[in-house]
Formats: sequence, C-alpha cells, structure tokens
Amino acid sequence: KNSFFLKHCPAEEHFHCSICLDVFTEPVSTPCGHNYCKSCIRGYWDSTDLCQCPLCKNTPVEATPITRDKPSPNLEQCHVKSVLRRNHKTHKTVPIDEEIGERKAQMGKTSGKVHKMIQERLKKFKEIKQAVELNKRHTERVVADCVQVFTALVRSIERSQAEHIGVVEEKQKAAEKQTEGLIEELEHEITELQRRSTELEQLSDIEDHHHLQSSPSLCNTVPPTKNWSEIIFHTGLDAGDVRRAVSQPEETLNKEMEKFSEIKWKGMQQCAMDVTLL
Repeated sequence: KNSFFLKHCPAEEHFHCSICLDVFTEPVSTPCGHNYCKSCIRGYWDSTDLCQCPLCKNTPVEATPITRDKPSPNLEQCHVKSVLRRNHKTHKTVPIDEEIGERKAQMGKTSGKVHKMIQERLKKFKEIKQAVELNKRHTERVVADCVQVFTALVRSIERSQAEHIGVVEEKQKAAEKQTEGLIEELEHEITELQRRSTELEQLSDIEDHHHLQSSPSLCNTVPPTKNWSEIIFHTGLDAGDVRRAVSQPEETLNKEMEKFSEIKWKGMQQCAMDVTLL
C-alpha cells in the first residue's frame, strides 16, 4: 500500500506556482486545469488586457479555489478494484471477506492437525516413559535375583569348601594318630633290638665257653618284630583327588549359571524389544 501511494503521489513541482515558483499560497485552478497562487494569477491578469492562462494561453472565465483532498473511506477497496481492472483482467478474483474466511478455515484445519499430532506425541511420550520405568523395575528385580542366587551359590560353595576341608583334616588327624601308634611300636622294637644288640656284643666278649653254651637263645634268635615291608605310608590326599571331587559340583554349577543367564538375558531382550516396538 505504501509503495502505491509513493508511486502515485504528485511530484513536488505540482505544489509550486508556475508564476512565483514557490509553494502555493491560497491555490486556485483555472478551467484548463493549471494551478496558481491566487495573488499571483490576479496580479498577472491585472497586468494584461486578457484574462488568459499564463501556460496554455486559454482564456478562462475565472479562477476557482482548489479544495483539499479528503481521504476516501473506501480508498483501499477502490485501489484494489483499480489494480484488478488494470493488471488482473484474466485472473479469477474473489471477495476479500470470502478469501479471509477460506484462509481461517484452512488455518483451523491445520491447527486441528497440529493439535492431534501433539496429543499423539504426548501419548507416545507417556508410553515410552512407562516402558522405561517398567524396564528399570525389571532390571532391579534381575539384579536382586542375581544377588540372591550368587549369594546362595557362594554360601553353598563355602559350605562345600568347609565340608571338604573338614574331611581332609579328619583324615589327616586319623593318619597322624595311626602314625603315632606305628612310631611307638617302632620305638619299642628299636629299643628291644638295641638291647639285644648290646647283649650280643657283651656275649661276644666273654671267653667262657660254658656260659656261651648255656645261652643259645641269645645267639640264634632275635626279638619278635613286625614285618614293616607290608606297611605302606600315604602322604595324604592328592590335590587331583580334591579337584575330581569338586569337578562334578562345579560342572553342575556352570550349567545352572548358563541356564540362569540365558533366562535373564531373554527377559532383558524382551523388555528392550517392547520399548523398541513402542
């Protein structure tokens, strides 16, 4: 609108009097359409015999005052109609009120779509938040189950360890007790053998043949002893035996742990899939 009025606004020279070349003072217009200051045109006519226009030399009857332009209440509509007649003769036109109504209706539809999209996304946001919360609680349960299972396993292992250690220690005590008896028996035999050795040494130093003949048992016999070659001493439990004793529970434990991990992993995958499908 502003560019239109700037384009069609009268040039600055149109506000200047052609006689005094200054801005109009009480402007008047001649019938031929030229404008002058009232005093300038009167003075010009007083100096000549004919009341004619100084520019086109037409003889006017009189000079009439120029009225100021008043803004038209429907100037914008007139301008629109003028532009339409001049530049848009072949275009289809509609009344401005109808166009505004259509635009508002279209904006209403768009606003409805946007509102629907907002509601859908708010719903999806709520669903995702709920899924995340469910996943969090599920993870907490899995962690609690893991702690419980592993705690029970550790206690079972510790209990089994204590039992095996107890068995080993009991066997060690029994072996020590048996060894102590054998040691006492060996010490007794050694003492008897040493005593007999001493007696034989003493007899060998005696030159009395009569005395030697009277003690034939000392010369030909030894004290009764045990056949120690049949006695086998074990150094204790072999570490391999302990490992073999523990290997079966260990294999069972590993299988159970694999089953437990597989079940929990499937649960975590299902929960993650639920979140993804949302």
